Amino acid sequence: MATDTARIYVDMSVFGGVFDDEFEAASREFFQQVADGRFRVVTSAAVDAEVQGAPEAVRRLYEAVLPLAEVLPVSPAARDLAEEYVRAGAVTARSREDALHVALAAIHGCDALVSWDFRHLCTLRAYPCLQRGERTARPSPDRDRVAVGGDPI
Repeated sequence: MATDTARIYVDMSVFGGVFDDEFEAASREFFQQVADGRFRVVTSAAVDAEVQGAPEAVRRLYEAVLPLAEVLPVSPAARDLAEEYVRAGAVTARSREDALHVALAAIHGCDALVSWDFRHLCTLRAYPCLQRGERTARPSPDRDRVAVGGDPI
């Protein structure tokens, strides 16, 4: 795989999106581009824990993608940054896990983050708060995506 392949953090919603009428087309296209080598999937132990309670089809897809993925550990630094997002008002305490995904992507230098669940992070209220990580997380003009670092995918 080329070293300039974009590292894209993917949360549980993208795996589940393959089996959801609303997100099926976008999710399948994303995973096709992964298979074609355009993107490298980055996920985390947090997603791994979430997928254990998912429907069997989602778990099978996750397991199929795993050999192509980089799985990040959930570090104290990522938890601290997620808590900072909550304290700063970027997300509510109820969305702490979403903040953790953004923190993991930022701390580990991912080029972007893809999620179908982050509408609350793609707001002007959240944007200034998300700039506090080692890399800037910012809303993408595309629906439900947050870009970390460079341009949105």
